[in-house]
Amino acid sequence: MSRRRRIFPSPEGTHPHEVFREGEHLDPPWYDPLEGAVAEMTQRVFRVIVIYDIPCDRRRSRLSKALTGYGTRIQLSAFECHLTPTQLETLKTRVRPLIVEAEDLLRIYKLSGTPEITVWGNVPLTRDEPYIII
Repeated sequence: MSRRRRIFPSPEGTHPHEVFREGEHLDPPWYDPLEGAVAEMTQRVFRVIVIYDIPCDRRRSRLSKALTGYGTRIQLSAFECHLTPTQLETLKTRVRPLIVEAEDLLRIYKLSGTPEITVWGNVPLTRDEPYIII
């Protein structure tokens, strides 16, 4: 028999997933209380930011719906996600057909682990010049 935690409405000013009961925080998404182990030990979770600029309403809506299943909308055209490497590759595979590179812009910034930027679209990735701080 599996037990599921019920999420109660959160107090004003907090994210709905931050509070389980008053004063108690939810376990991180990678913690499975039924297994009694931390999944992060077996597979790392990356913080990923996805931003896009798509002029076509239909394509923009489809991309937004696809991203909703992977993370939280932080602005109109930006999502923050916490993904395993497998989920990140699935996300890239799923969103790629939804854009037209000649018209759209999609960037995926992997911030944790080895930083990585994936770019599709009409604005190229900028390169930083090497510099030395003395």
